[in-house]
Amino acid sequence: MSISPSGRDLVLAARAGMYIVDLENTRDTPRFLPQGATWEVADVQWNPHHSNSELIVSTSNQKLVIWNLRLTGMTSIQHILHGHFRAITDINWHPLRENIVASISIDGWTMIWDVRDRMKKDVMRMTTWEDAGTQVKWNYKHPHILASAHKGHVQLWDDRKGAVPLKTIYAHHSKIYGIDWSRVAPDELITCSLDSSIKRFDTSRPEDDSDSQTLTPPSGVIQTANPVWRARHLPFGRGVLSLPHRGSYTLEMYEFGNEEESVVDFERTALVKEYVWRSRGGTDPSFGTYGASQYYHIILKPWILVDDREFQLVTLATDRTVKLEYIPPTVLEVRNYNRPQYPLLS
Repeated sequence: MSISPSGRDLVLAARAGMYIVDLENTRDTPRFLPQGATWEVADVQWNPHHSNSELIVSTSNQKLVIWNLRLTGMTSIQHILHGHFRAITDINWHPLRENIVASISIDGWTMIWDVRDRMKKDVMRMTTWEDAGTQVKWNYKHPHILASAHKGHVQLWDDRKGAVPLKTIYAHHSKIYGIDWSRVAPDELITCSLDSSIKRFDTSRPEDDSDSQTLTPPSGVIQTANPVWRARHLPFGRGVLSLPHRGSYTLEMYEFGNEEESVVDFERTALVKEYVWRSRGGTDPSFGTYGASQYYHIILKPWILVDDREFQLVTLATDRTVKLEYIPPTVLEVRNYNRPQYPLLS
């Protein structure tokens, strides 16, 4: 499951093809894009850039399938990219470069693709010839930095010099199933694992002598009651939302600095497989912090841009239900995110 850049549409992936759901008209029949593959879809990602909002990428065993919603012929498939030797486990669009997507596979390779390339070949591939890959994520601030997860460790790469990783973080003794970069702090990375923990790392720290037996010291640790399938930074405040791998139907929200117990829980009636955030409004995500909002206050006076976003949590569960849950202001206040009731004027 993935959401469009505008937040209006949702894509659900299946063996038969893609289903496009209009979240503003949920009773309407979803648009169906047929594929007829025999493989389960490991991941699907909508391009996050408005300029390329017609592009969706999904997996089909060893291949990446690029969908174009503007195609009107017999198929909406624009490209099929084939470079991996084993099944792909994760894909990630570049948050700053609209035509770049990364993939990782059980073969251990991390590959970077440019969807404009008519040769349908990867533009770079990276590996350390070790364990199978489970996750790959681009940094939101550094355009050349990405992270890949392999078993219990994370490798940091620079796509300008991919022969060896910049750094290896030995995060867990169990398999890592989720990694996520912070959208605010460019060097902050979180990992989650089947050992029932979520860890936060400062990647700017010098590399130490840690290894698979002596783990890299984290900046913070959240211990959960169940193995963790996904953990991602919140789009508001400073914290994470965790998704259990098994043993619970509850998504738990944790706050950095107060990591002993969850601050908000979201109950579901079945095991949740994926979640995304949907937001409306907002002009300055840095509102309330020193930086961009201070600049706007000085330069663009008398107008002050404010962050007036509202949020919905969208979940997909094993009972085949998609649930949209509005996040009330009381939850945002718990996360130190105070949304103004109206635009402020100086």
